[in-house]
Amino acid sequence: MQPNIRFRGEDGSIAVTAMVSFIALAVTAAMLTTVFRDIRVSRRAGDSANALQVADAGINDAVKSLRDAVAVAGGCPWAPSTTMAFSRTSTLAGGEYTFCAFPDTDVSGRAIWHIDATATDATGVKRRLRADAAAVPLYPNAINVLASGSFSSGFSVDSFKDEVNRCTKKGYVGTNSPNTFTFGNSGNNSSENCQNNPNGTFPYPPDGCVAYSRDGSATIRPSQIGPGQCPPAHTTTASPQYIAPSVGRPETWDLPAGGAQGDNFTCNSATLQAGKTYFYSSVTLAENCGFPTGGPYPTMATPTKIYTNSLTLAGGQGSSSLNPINLPPNSATVCGPTHGLSGANPLYCPGWAGGLQIFVNAGPVTFSGNHSTFWGVITAPSSTVTWSGGGGSQWEIFGSLVARSVSGAVQAKWHYDESLGALTSGRFTPQNWREEPLQ
Repeated sequence: MQPNIRFRGEDGSIAVTAMVSFIALAVTAAMLTTVFRDIRVSRRAGDSANALQVADAGINDAVKSLRDAVAVAGGCPWAPSTTMAFSRTSTLAGGEYTFCAFPDTDVSGRAIWHIDATATDATGVKRRLRADAAAVPLYPNAINVLASGSFSSGFSVDSFKDEVNRCTKKGYVGTNSPNTFTFGNSGNNSSENCQNNPNGTFPYPPDGCVAYSRDGSATIRPSQIGPGQCPPAHTTTASPQYIAPSVGRPETWDLPAGGAQGDNFTCNSATLQAGKTYFYSSVTLAENCGFPTGGPYPTMATPTKIYTNSLTLAGGQGSSSLNPINLPPNSATVCGPTHGLSGANPLYCPGWAGGLQIFVNAGPVTFSGNHSTFWGVITAPSSTVTWSGGGGSQWEIFGSLVARSVSGAVQAKWHYDESLGALTSGRFTPQNWREEPLQ
């Protein structure tokens, strides 16, 4: 038999091998523990993100539901018990969200809803979001252009709150197509609006310009910004695109009677009827057209509406009078508490323009004559608006205009009535989106 020969240095090799194996196993176990912990953290983060997406879906569902919301007292647990609110619970991607919303108004009087949404994903992770939903105004600016807008020299826009608070710096022009938005003569010789008086420090026709686009990337071209054009400090971008009110056939109408659309309607005296709906192929509103001196008068809540395929505003001639169309009454009841105060101008009757709403279905809108004044709101999203009086066509307009395109606006002075911001489309847009701790 061979003897068991041991060489020098072999003593303890088994122990060393065992120790190395143990260290390797320990390192492997530590690595696996770290990997599993990271997987759990990643999965938890993913679940948390999923819960956040479900909560966001709850906010969006609430915003879409506001038009037809039926609110009840106590419908929102985080709102006062007497507040009218509504709530809903729905499922999404294996998770569940519950939202509640209650109404309020902002500083301008627009409707706004406060929304709270709590979501639980499929693994039980919870997230909570809050947001506000503001009503989208039908007439956010004095002039709202969907396509091209060309404004001649002499054009200006300002705004007012009431008969005393005039020149309130909200006379904006908005466009969905800033690449076709121009001021005549590159702004040379354009008239400045009311901010230029008396100190001459605001040499711009409007108070501001807004470029609307889906993602807010559209901008007014630099060539249209500067003296005689858009004011640099008040030229902004906004999203989404401005969506004009729809125009078509009214569901019901009062005039003409008998259920058929009338051919032509001309008004040249105080014969308009408050709160009625007119439906004619063509409409001409001429000098002195308006409502009876003693009333009744329309309001923004119960307006007189005129639907037509084409509209002509036939102004008078000469500058010795207003040559008015829809002149406001001399009434504090209609025009508010500033009527008759020192410094009040009765032409700036708040809300009066919103009482006459004209909807034009694709046909032209024409301002003819000169040295005339009009109060009202014109919604013509498929129409071109023009001035036919040439360089002598001087108009003063209290209200707001929506048009596909505007060409000319010769010597037209627009006064935007801030009250029109309270007329909304029924749509809402979310804002002030933020995450809140779970209750």
